[in-house]
Amino acid sequence: MRLTSVSPQRLDMDLHFIRPFKSQAKVAFELAPEDGGCRVTWHMRGKLPFFLFFMTTKMKAWIGMDYDRGLTMLKDYVEKGSVPSSLSIDGESRIERQRFVGIEHECTLTELGPQMKQDDSKLYELAKDRQWAIDSPPFAVYHHMDIVSTRTRFVSAIPVSGEVEVAAPLLTGALPEGRVFRVTHTGSYDHLGNAWSAAFNASRNRKVRTKKTPMGYERYLNNPADTPPEALITEILLPLPST
Repeated sequence: MRLTSVSPQRLDMDLHFIRPFKSQAKVAFELAPEDGGCRVTWHMRGKLPFFLFFMTTKMKAWIGMDYDRGLTMLKDYVEKGSVPSSLSIDGESRIERQRFVGIEHECTLTELGPQMKQDDSKLYELAKDRQWAIDSPPFAVYHHMDIVSTRTRFVSAIPVSGEVEVAAPLLTGALPEGRVFRVTHTGSYDHLGNAWSAAFNASRNRKVRTKKTPMGYERYLNNPADTPPEALITEILLPLPST
């Protein structure tokens, strides 16, 4: 990437891709005053080889997710002086079988945070009412993610010991014992997309084959109620086929 021009309102760059195929793109950041602050718009204009025309919609969606992550980090850096997001690529490990009670939903990524917060509140209220001892971290199971529509189907879950009975919309299930590819994220939940992107890219780079369904788990190792956002620890676990 080469910076080609700089002004108080705009940055322009030339971007050269090497792999998986050679191509070029024009990148720009535009800055404009708005409502006492600044709106940043990130552009990228380029072309795919003609034989990949069928990938245009997906490519736009993938790049759009990069934009969302990048602009969220830029916003934190400008407003707070730092980005509360760091990663550890831990690689292959194992998880134990864990029974759970959960709530399943489908929503967009924009709706995901508020929906999970609402689900967790219901689950912990139930655990308190039934006097369940929760001695391991809560988690989420992601069954499906549509890149183009950004809709995801997931289960918010709390661990339980043994068999329990619940009524709809609650459900019960179990995480199977097995191998996973693990990435640990420290920082705000707003930046968990960084960890998912790193997990998928690192597993592909290491030629580690992951399962398609479920696509992965999020395990929350500390409580956001008494932990500052920059200290939240979350594991991203990609299930691996049994050997």
